[in-house]
Amino acid sequence: MNKGRKRSRKPSDYPNRTMGSELAAEARRMSNSLTEEQRADYFKQAMAMIYGSRETKTTVRSRR
Repeated sequence: MNKGRKRSRKPSDYPNRTMGSELAAEARRMSNSLTEEQRADYFKQAMAMIYGSRETKTTVRSRR
């Protein structure tokens, strides 16, 4: 029977607020004010950055 992995704990001196957590909170605040059209446009731009700007109708399968 597999009981799973134990989670490692963060060090007790780990800060509650970091620069990354501040930036993530700001990004969430900014994204909450977007309309559906703006959200879709930004999503398309992000996907183009990740996968390139080719417009194909076929989905790309993972090679795992």
